[in-house]
This record gives sequence, C-alpha cells and structure tokens, in this order.
Amino acid sequence: MAQGIRVVYTLGPGELLALTPALNRGTMFSNLSGLTFLAFAVLGLFEGNLFTVLIAGILGLALLSGFYCLPFSALGLLLSRHRPTQPVALSANEQGIDLELASGWNHLDWTEIRRARSVNACFLLYARYPRALAIPKSAFDPDALIAFQGLLLAKGKMRSSN
Repeated sequence: MAQGIRVVYTLGPGELLALTPALNRGTMFSNLSGLTFLAFAVLGLFEGNLFTVLIAGILGLALLSGFYCLPFSALGLLLSRHRPTQPVALSANEQGIDLELASGWNHLDWTEIRRARSVNACFLLYARYPRALAIPKSAFDPDALIAFQGLLLAKGKMRSSN
C-alpha cells in the first residue's frame, strides 16, 4: 500500500462489548426488523394483547438500539478468548484501508465503506455486512488523527458535524 496513515491498536473484550450496540445500530437489518416489531407492538395495542405489545416492543427497541447483539457478542468473546485481544495494524490512504492481524490481512477499498462516525473515543466504520470497524482515537498521534479524520471527510464517509 502507498504511503499513508498507519496505527496499531488493540481492543479488549470489555471495549468490544461496550461498542457492540453502536456498531450494530442503524444497519438495514436492525432498522427494518426493529420497525417491523414495533408495528406488531402497535397492532397488539389495538387488539388489546399486552403480551404481544410487551414482547414485540422490547424486541423492536433492542433491534433499533443495537443491544440485540450483546448476547451474541459476549458468547463469541467467551468462545474465542485470544482473538479479540490481537493487535491490529491499520494503514489508510487514498486507495483504502488495510488491516493486518496475526490471523490474516484484509483490504477495504473506500467504495466498500458505506459510512463512518466519530463517537467519544473511537471511529466507527461501516462496510458491507458483516464488517464494522472500531478504531480507537487513542491509537493515533495528533497529526495522524487529524489526517485520518480529513481522509474520511474527503472520501465522503463522514460528515463534518460528526
């Protein structure tokens, strides 16, 4: 890959679990499924079926908020204890993003990344399902942080208000 921004970071299991809802919120699956379940809850109100309202409402809110993935993420982390704590080497430039882990290497073109968000302590990048990346801002030195954010803006993946 051509010269660009390079950082190395490691996310612990607790950090991954804390980011799980944010990484899964706003996906097409969670939005469509969540709205469908909320529609069932509203229909349950008209029929007077409080059990349907309660179950469908809880499922709809869990889907829309991204919290539906927490049990699956926790189980995955329990079954593969060493994988989440692997260091990740990320390189980003005009062509895309390269990710290098002990288990392999992956390249994402900018066309594969749908959008990016800047939240408290990290960047969230959403690629085609099932890829979502959490990149801690603490992995960047100040100049690289500005350059990476500028690259996301220049590629149209993030709005300046993020």
